[in-house]
Amino acid sequence: MSMLRSWEFKFTINRAANGLPLYLQIAQMIIEEIKKGRLKPLTAMPGSRELAESLQVNRKTVVMSYNELIAQGWLVTENRRGTFVPELLPIYTSDNIETFKFSNEVDPHDVHIEINISDKFRFSNSPYINLSNSSTDVRLLPYEVFSRAYRRALVTSTRHNMPKPYDMRGNLNLRKSIAEMLNMEKGFQITPDNICLVSSIQMGIFVAARVTMNQAGLVIFENSNNQSKRETFISCGATIIDVSVDGEGISVDEIENLCLKRKIQAVFVTSMHQFPTTIKLSNERRSQLLRLANQYDFLVIEDDQDFEYNFSHTPVFPVSSEDRNGKSLYIGSLTGSISPGFNIGYIVGNEKVIKSCAHELTLIDSQRNTAQEISLYELIKSGEIKRHMRRMTKTYRERRDCFKGLLYEELKDWVDFTFPENGLAFWIKFNGDININYLISEAQIQGLHLEIMPYLSNNITLQAIRIGFAAFNNAEMKDAVKRLKASIINSLCKTISSKN
Repeated sequence: MSMLRSWEFKFTINRAANGLPLYLQIAQMIIEEIKKGRLKPLTAMPGSRELAESLQVNRKTVVMSYNELIAQGWLVTENRRGTFVPELLPIYTSDNIETFKFSNEVDPHDVHIEINISDKFRFSNSPYINLSNSSTDVRLLPYEVFSRAYRRALVTSTRHNMPKPYDMRGNLNLRKSIAEMLNMEKGFQITPDNICLVSSIQMGIFVAARVTMNQAGLVIFENSNNQSKRETFISCGATIIDVSVDGEGISVDEIENLCLKRKIQAVFVTSMHQFPTTIKLSNERRSQLLRLANQYDFLVIEDDQDFEYNFSHTPVFPVSSEDRNGKSLYIGSLTGSISPGFNIGYIVGNEKVIKSCAHELTLIDSQRNTAQEISLYELIKSGEIKRHMRRMTKTYRERRDCFKGLLYEELKDWVDFTFPENGLAFWIKFNGDININYLISEAQIQGLHLEIMPYLSNNITLQAIRIGFAAFNNAEMKDAVKRLKASIINSLCKTISSKN
């Protein structure tokens, strides 16, 4: 967006028109100019003083108009840059679109619901809210601190860019720092030789599958899981066997029964924050799983994504931290601690497997991001990562609690949910009256992105959704839940209408 305006934007208002307050007349006129295309998306609006002078009105009147337009989505503001027409505009639906309304007094389960066809303003894509996003809030990053560390690292890596052998396990100092962090905070007993750095969790899973899978090797997965991770193992020759998940995590009794009948090569688990249900594997099952790994000689491959933030007062360690016999591979990431832009993951295992992982990386990713690794080491060494994590853990705990309150307040009649002890997402289950397809459609109209994916291996879509909360402040969460509520109500109305 450019702040430069080649021509002065001019229009006139009829101060006596419609009996509307002056600030609403100005807002209405700007909306009309946007609809006509005179004010195009990404156009920089005049400053409030400039427009007030042009219209010969008080500046506060223009400020009120801009605030109203921003609230409705017709304008957006950027700190220190100005006010703009957004790239994605609100949609005004007219009488060619059915809209279903409840009064506050009406029970949405009552079949005697009045269905109205009338004009109604709905948000489409602006401001667009992605409720399936479980990443951190990048607005809270200490950008200056992080950018200085990266600039220093870039200079260092450039000045010392001499031909020399490079350890494909990654920067030694960073591996030392990660080993110390895992030993102190997650109960491991490892050295830097037990760590191989990778560019992301997904690459870590791919490398782990490549070095551990035999052709047609049997791998146990939780029956609800991320399909891309399942497909990663299949691409490396694995055959997947599904095991159910309940309130204590993956069923270890089912795993034992399978081991009695077939040779299992690996068990893939998300033990700390099960994907997508957010359930934590119980302590009893953790010990039982490691016992089975030793008894039946299989590998526990543990995906620790989304566990960077633990809100319980009792520390919980990964399954792999208790492994003393080399029967586990642990895959973690620093991305959630900082920002998705910092793509650093790591694999933890015995030295032999880690060397194999490093060799595999030479085949698929021979160029390491040296500057990023050096900068992350500096940030860890200086304590900036730890300070940032403490601040963010407090913030995200507050946001989690706020989101829980909003769900109870607004959606308790239609959903059940799991309150997560860690991670940045809720698992929300809808009641049987809600048609998921209608809900997706209504959510899009309300300006929500809901990722209703087939979490199950048989591609059946569950009556549930994983919703992230960390990227939104309290006001944004309230707005999002209101939109979700409207989507649920409208989808229920459509369901009732289709049955009549």
